[in-house]
Formats: sequence, C-alpha cells, structure tokens
Amino acid sequence: MGELDVDVYGGSLEGLITAEIEFDSEQISESFEPPGWIGAEVTGEAGYTNKNLATRGIPTALGGG
Repeated sequence: MGELDVDVYGGSLEGLITAEIEFDSEQISESFEPPGWIGAEVTGEAGYTNKNLATRGIPTALGGG
C-alpha cells in the first residue's frame, strides 16, 4: 500500500483524529478499500490544513468552531 500516518490531536483539538495515506502508485490508490474506522475524505478541505486547525480549531462540520 504505502505509508499510513495517524495523528491524534489533544488540547483544543481533542477528539480529532486524522489519517494520511501515501500510495506507491495511482493504480494502488484507486483500488484502495478503506477500513471501516476511516471516516470522510478531507483532502482539499480548507478546514483541515495545519494552519486552519491551529488558528480556527476543529472544523464546524465536526462540532468545532
């Protein structure tokens, strides 16, 4: 598959967990079936950039500010 990084946040971001998956090829990424514990895809969602998480907190869709 490639590499899977899971980030578990604390402090004002308590409860937020993100997973980043890097695939070895486009073909592998297209055939990937995520496990049930992986939620919505947030790639490209502005609220999940490091800057916005640090300055705005958890995105509103998840109950944050």
